[in-house]
Amino acid sequence: MPPPVAFIIGAGWNVGRSVASTLKGLGYKIALGSRSPPGFTGDFLYVRMDATKPDDVAEAFDKVTKELGPPHVVIFNPCTFQPIPRPGDPLSLSRPAFERHIAIGTAVFDSAQHALAGFRKLGPGTPGSPRTFIVTGNIAPFSWSCLLSRIKKRASSGLPRLAFAV
Repeated sequence: MPPPVAFIIGAGWNVGRSVASTLKGLGYKIALGSRSPPGFTGDFLYVRMDATKPDDVAEAFDKVTKELGPPHVVIFNPCTFQPIPRPGDPLSLSRPAFERHIAIGTAVFDSAQHALAGFRKLGPGTPGSPRTFIVTGNIAPFSWSCLLSRIKKRASSGLPRLAFAV
């Protein structure tokens, strides 16, 4: 039986690197999806993608499936940062910048659809081979206070806010 596949969307230096290393140690083949290379090395498949663009998401899942197989585990961990022009005045952000922020919140839908399609191809999960979709607790796109006062503390906690398994 081939090893399970994990696809980390928004694979940055903190959560992405840690989760990739942990799952690699558990025998997973790892795909990392992000707008730019994650800045760490290892035996990983890198997929350039913008999680807020449906075509990028579809192409990324196609590449992962073609090169590694359908993902058994998908971790949705993207983030964006747009400084507010006038600190303390969140409404000074332009409409296009605001839309880029909230696009991450809606992008989870596209990723979940593709993950579920892959889970269905794999068939039912087993204890040694789960089918899991995890959304991290990264609140940066949704919290102005996080963006303004906590950005240096790293908003991403890595704890799941939404998860489902098939």
